[in-house]
Parts: sequence; C-alpha cells; structure tokens
Amino acid sequence: TYSLLLQGYRSLPKPRAVEKTYLELAGYPYLENVASNLLEFFLYPEAGHGLGTVMLEALLEAAGYEWEAADLQNVSVERESTTDSRQRMDLVVSSETLVIGVENKLFAELQNDFRHYQGHLRKQAVDRRVVALLLSLYPVQPAPFLAGFTPLTYADLFCCLLPRLGRPLLAANPRYTPLLFDFITTIEHLKDG
Repeated sequence: TYSLLLQGYRSLPKPRAVEKTYLELAGYPYLENVASNLLEFFLYPEAGHGLGTVMLEALLEAAGYEWEAADLQNVSVERESTTDSRQRMDLVVSSETLVIGVENKLFAELQNDFRHYQGHLRKQAVDRRVVALLLSLYPVQPAPFLAGFTPLTYADLFCCLLPRLGRPLLAANPRYTPLLFDFITTIEHLKDG
C-alpha cells in the first residue's frame, strides 16, 4: 500500500513555481526604504506615473478617512521627514487641508516614538487636519503607545487601490504601471513568506 501511495504522490502535478518579481530579482523586496521610496512616488500625484491621486485616495479610504477634492490638491510628499530631535518619519504627505504622516513597517519592530511623530505632524499642520498612519505588512492592534496612529496593513491598502485603478490605468504612464503591480506582488510575497 505504501508503494501505491508513493506512486500516487509522484503522479500529482508539480506545483507551479512562484515567479520572482523585479524587486525580488534585484534583492530588495524586504527593505523598508525601497517600499517607502515606491510609496513616495505613487502617492505624489505629479510624479509622472499618470495615476493622479489614486494611491492617496486608496490610502485614506483604507484608513477609514473621508476626504473632499480640496484635500487632494497641491500635494507634496516628503521622505524621511526630520523631527526637532532628528528622528525621521518615513513619509509626510501635505495638501492644502491635510498633513498625512505614514510610518512604514515591513519587518522592523515598533520602537518609534509615535507621540513625538504626532507632535511633529501637528506642528507642520498648523490649521490643517492630521492623519497619522502606521502602514505594516502584518496587522497591528491599536494601542496607547501608537499615540493616535491608525494601524493599516498593505493588504488593506491594496484592497482599496486595486478597484480604483480601472479608468486611471488608461491614462497612466505604461512605463510605471508594471512597477506598481510588481510592488503589490512583492509585498504579497513577503506577507505569504
């Protein structure tokens, strides 16, 4: 009976190999800085990708924030925004009415001073609304040490992003759309191990 079982096992179809993404081939799939750089590019509506505010809209939707058209006008994105005490926040997105702080975590532990980051965002905001987000590969439970940062997973972000891409893809720069899909696939591979 064992030989029949072994023969049956050998006759099963071989699992299809998971194809590596460009980021995986380049050896950078797990680096937080690479992910933050790609987020910066796709969050900035004028970056040349042609997708406009789609990524920014998806980010706000995934975090449960409602916005108006004015919230997405005159957008700027700063990488490694330096605080008064020389700490660095991964991304700060500013518009006419919003200041959005994004702390990006793939695998690193949550050792950041989120209270300090919150103060940094409020100082930049003046009279604009502050949205503070912790974007991570795996779910993080809300906790007091997050100081008002809303935990958000990449899966949540992509779940809101993908349905929004339909019509904007027609106007998108075909050079960068494969990069976006490669980024999404790379993050999914990281999450799945």
